[in-house]
Amino acid sequence: MISQEIKKEIIRDINKEESLLKYSYLDKGVNSFLEVINSPNYYTFKNEMNLINKYKNKLQEGLKENIVILGVGDGRKAKELLAGLKIKNLTIIDISSEMISLAKENLSIYNPRIINKEFEEIRFENLEDNTTFILLGGTLLNFKDWVSFLLRIKNGFHNSNIILGVELLEKECNTEEVVNQYNTEAFFKYSFFPLESIGLTRKHGFVKQIYNHKREAVETWFILDKKEDIKKRIGIKKNVSKALLCMSIKLKEQEFYEEIKKYDKLLDYKRGNNHIISIGF
Repeated sequence: MISQEIKKEIIRDINKEESLLKYSYLDKGVNSFLEVINSPNYYTFKNEMNLINKYKNKLQEGLKENIVILGVGDGRKAKELLAGLKIKNLTIIDISSEMISLAKENLSIYNPRIINKEFEEIRFENLEDNTTFILLGGTLLNFKDWVSFLLRIKNGFHNSNIILGVELLEKECNTEEVVNQYNTEAFFKYSFFPLESIGLTRKHGFVKQIYNHKREAVETWFILDKKEDIKKRIGIKKNVSKALLCMSIKLKEQEFYEEIKKYDKLLDYKRGNNHIISIGF
């Protein structure tokens, strides 16, 4: 059940035109998310699992004494990556208590420490040095200010590294194909959950998906019906005409590597648009 406090945060973020994606993983939104990643159109999950499976031994060689998984999801990728290892300290982090429950079950043999918070609330200073931070599933590029997020980790730790799963586009790419993996009923159901939780239905507007070339992101918007007075009842500002359900940044490879050149690039594996990269500091 979504709390009243979370509902207020959703309305606040609609009014600020902030992405509502983080709320989609809460409560029954989790079931819809699992439908998305298991759907034929959504190749990112499958590609990352294939990369992890293929290069698992090399990835495991670079793991530090302490492992922190940010946005652990249901834990299936982490389970594959860590298979066969004895882990001293494993910490799993996710905003969704439902996801944490699934991940805890999948990773039970490691007795993980649980942090059920959004990333902005995490006190990284309470974590240890000699740590591998893992962000798979495009988690990093769901942040508008992902560069600052990486720096926040880099500046606070020594003898550590970060394993990233990212979808990076070729210099020339078909953006329609990139958007298409999000163009499914399962994705609409999952991404619409935050609006559903505050009393909106699909009848109160329509979904529009675009590739925003300025932001270099796939954006899914819900355009609110101008005739509806439900906005006033819910608390959405009069001048707000749409809600950003999801924004997923899709950088070009060259741009991404230019941004991370301050790090040591230890590993880089690619399948299609999907990369698993280990960077050290």
